[in-house]
Amino acid sequence: MKRIIALLGIAMAASTAMSQVWSQPWTRPLPAWMSVVRSCDNPKPFKLAAFDDFRTDDVRISTIVYWGTVRDLAQLGRPMYYAVYKDNGNCQPAIDSLVWKDCLKPDWEFVDCDCQGQLVFRFKQALSPLNILRLSSGHYWIEIAEDDSNSANPGAPEFAWSSHQSVNLCPALQWDWNGNFIQPLQDPCNGAKDDLAFELY
Repeated sequence: MKRIIALLGIAMAASTAMSQVWSQPWTRPLPAWMSVVRSCDNPKPFKLAAFDDFRTDDVRISTIVYWGTVRDLAQLGRPMYYAVYKDNGNCQPAIDSLVWKDCLKPDWEFVDCDCQGQLVFRFKQALSPLNILRLSSGHYWIEIAEDDSNSANPGAPEFAWSSHQSVNLCPALQWDWNGNFIQPLQDPCNGAKDDLAFELY
């Protein structure tokens, strides 16, 4: 019986590993980058919105995990904007090629403090069965941002997306309200280039 249980455990672990599409978790104790849109209906950056890229084969994604900070703990569990775009061929998202988007409330758990003294949380977002993310093989960019219209303090950016090092594929970037890309993101704590911390399942 113990052998059967052990084999089942190994099989479950293998199944979980195989379901992971992309992984670049938070690198302790790196800082976070502002990422806020005006609203889910009007997802233009409120000051700055952040993006990072990934590659995949044909896949169905049902869960997004990411790390970030909030200024006000009342922000935890509020709606977040998620979007996926195609790559424009120059290591940046093609903003006019939106593939998928949704606005959902994530689960969260406290993880640690970062190099700027901010509390870091691990967020887990199960996607709606009515709007599952299906992707064909290719190079994509994901945007994860606070919905300012549903913020704990509208008009005051609350969420920032935590960093990952080293850079995978293209350097992560921010998009400002004038439509400009800020790339790469130069880490204020160690001076290296930052990617952003997220996993896809």
